[in-house]
Amino acid sequence: MKRRMFLTAAGIFLAALAWADDSTPAADQARMFQQNQVLIETLVDGGLRLAELNEPLQRADYCNDLAEKFSGEIQRAASNRDNARADELRGHFQDLIQRGVTANLEDAKSKIQMGTSQEQELLKVRNRAALLLRGVDAPDRPGMIPKSADFNVHVTP
Repeated sequence: MKRRMFLTAAGIFLAALAWADDSTPAADQARMFQQNQVLIETLVDGGLRLAELNEPLQRADYCNDLAEKFSGEIQRAASNRDNARADELRGHFQDLIQRGVTANLEDAKSKIQMGTSQEQELLKVRNRAALLLRGVDAPDRPGMIPKSADFNVHVTP
C-alpha cells in the first residue's frame, strides 16, 4: 500500500516538474525537463529503493538521502537566480521531509525501545533532517520553510 502511494505521489510530482503548466512554451518545458532530469531519475530510483525497505527507520534515512539531493538542486537554482524553481523545489522538499522522514520517524519511534542503539540511530536520522531543513530555508525570503517545518518527532532519553 505504501509502495503504491509513494509511486503515485512520485509520478504526480514528476509530471508537475516536467510539464509545469499548459501555457509554458514547448522550448521552456524542454529546458525545465532537462534541468530536472537528474532529479527525476533520482526520484524514480528512490521510489523503487524505498519500496524494498521494510523498516521505517531505514525509509526515513533513505528519504534524508533524497532530501539531500533536493537540497543540492535548491541551492543550484538559487545560485542561478531561478527563484521560481527554487521555491517550487522547497515545497516538494518540505513534503518529502514531512511525509518521508517525519512520518517514518514517527512510525519507527512507536516500535523502538528508548535507551537502545536504535533510539540513537533515530536521533541521528532526525538530526540530519533538521540540518537539511536549515540548509534550504531561503535567506532572502525567511519563512519559505518554517524552521520547525512540522518536524515534531521528539525523542526523550
